[in-house]
Amino acid sequence: MIPKGPEDFDIAWFNDVLELGGAEVIGAHVEYLTTPGQTADVASVDLTYRGDTDLPNRMIAKFTAKAEATRGVAVAFDLYRREAKFYAEFGDGGMPVPACYHSSASADGQEVVLLLEDLSAGVSPSWASTLDQVETALCAAGPFHARWWNNPELLSKSFLVGRSDPVFFNAVASNAKASLPLALDNAMTPLCEDVLRHWLDRVPQFLEWVDSRPYALVHGDFHPKQMFFPNELGGGRFAVIDWQFPMVAPGAWDVARIMLAGLSTDTRQENEERLMENYLEDLREGGVGEYGIHELRQDALTGHLISLAIHTIACATEIDRLKLEITDLGLDWKDILFGRLDVIFSETNTMDQLSYMR
Repeated sequence: MIPKGPEDFDIAWFNDVLELGGAEVIGAHVEYLTTPGQTADVASVDLTYRGDTDLPNRMIAKFTAKAEATRGVAVAFDLYRREAKFYAEFGDGGMPVPACYHSSASADGQEVVLLLEDLSAGVSPSWASTLDQVETALCAAGPFHARWWNNPELLSKSFLVGRSDPVFFNAVASNAKASLPLALDNAMTPLCEDVLRHWLDRVPQFLEWVDSRPYALVHGDFHPKQMFFPNELGGGRFAVIDWQFPMVAPGAWDVARIMLAGLSTDTRQENEERLMENYLEDLREGGVGEYGIHELRQDALTGHLISLAIHTIACATEIDRLKLEITDLGLDWKDILFGRLDVIFSETNTMDQLSYMR
């Protein structure tokens, strides 16, 4: 049985799914968190044990969203099954992640439940991250990507999004195309529109090109809202959450995503070259040889096209929440959704730089 809400998490269920050793759960209190998840519902879990166990008294439960629209997006992209399989088969895979005490998803991907480490002793900056936090994440990304660089084991994992998976990327393209009118109503710039339309017309060529690129295990949405960091007093730790569409793709897609979402344009421009060189050095230390700055920049630019599609779809699925969330942080939601991308596409002359976009 997969719980669908706090009322379904009873003591018997916890005793059935947790590895308790000789202990047992004798008390359980489950309560929705005040901050909802983006594609699933989340709740705090407080447990009382009889006997000795290494398990914590507090966990975070992540389970199927009650909101139909939210659940529909998650099911359409198989996010529930992918995340449950990631924790079951990879553990951390070399990237700091929350400890997972239980993961289960229905065979059809309609339902999920995860019991995860409570990371609330740290801080999650959402869209208001610092340069130091972005550097922390990139310092973890390089060794992680190097560990899985061109590893054929990844190609055998059907739950991972393939780098040239036509079903997945055609679904992304279809959703982006349908969402374009709403994106245009929500600050999409003329250049971003032009770039997106070019990409939508060239998805087969994009897939062929990406299939020729070096690949690794990547998060797929690697930005500070998906991360926790130590707090100012040193409590908590760095960890990456929300492994809902782990991908077999160029590692540069993670690099591009966090620099776009985590840094203002000025800060990115001042630090991009240094951050990219540091990432390449981490790859070299991890045994990756023939991959240089030109290849990294091309793969990162392709990653920005994926972000453009993600942001366009977000205008149809969560724009009101995003506007409120970003504005409450004192940031410009228009800049984060499309302004930063507009500058990147202008700087790089995207249609000329990427052969499949010509």
